[in-house]
Amino acid sequence: MIITELQSNRVINLLLHSLILFTFLYIFFTKFIAKKITESANDAMDDIIASQIASSLTNLEKNEEKLYSGSIKWEALENVAIALRDTPSVDLEVEQNNKKVKMLAMGIMVGMTVIVIGMYFLFTSYFNHDIHLKEILTENFIIFGLVGMLEAYFFLKVAFKYVPITPEFPALKILDRIKYRLNQQLLG
Repeated sequence: MIITELQSNRVINLLLHSLILFTFLYIFFTKFIAKKITESANDAMDDIIASQIASSLTNLEKNEEKLYSGSIKWEALENVAIALRDTPSVDLEVEQNNKKVKMLAMGIMVGMTVIVIGMYFLFTSYFNHDIHLKEILTENFIIFGLVGMLEAYFFLKVAFKYVPITPEFPALKILDRIKYRLNQQLLG
């Protein structure tokens, strides 16, 4: 099979394009998107919890006499609060998973880089093709510069403002569970 110089340039361009895209997406996600998603989720939870605490604890006021009658095990409640305070805020399983994902992404990028370099040397050394690497790099960096700006604009103006489910859902579920447990203690 004979590979033309044009085909060699296209293969290198495609491989380099894929490598730059993967690297760009990895950096964009880990340095920008993941942080914005975390901030957004934390802000939503803080807002919901702050706005729902008063109504969630209404039963405490309604059953104030039971609070002082000893039906709530305050020592157990204090132990739970201390345990929550002393628990690291980052789940070790989540941290280990994220570390594995980062290592996988790094491995993919290194593998893709080795393939690009290998194919470049194969085409230039074995087939004696003139790979226009400067033009290929210039074209790819211009494309990804423009695509990067477009993606950043899209995420900042559209994606982060779109709400697929109400942010109250997880917070309300947590508060419902707290109400249920408090009612069990109060009415128990």
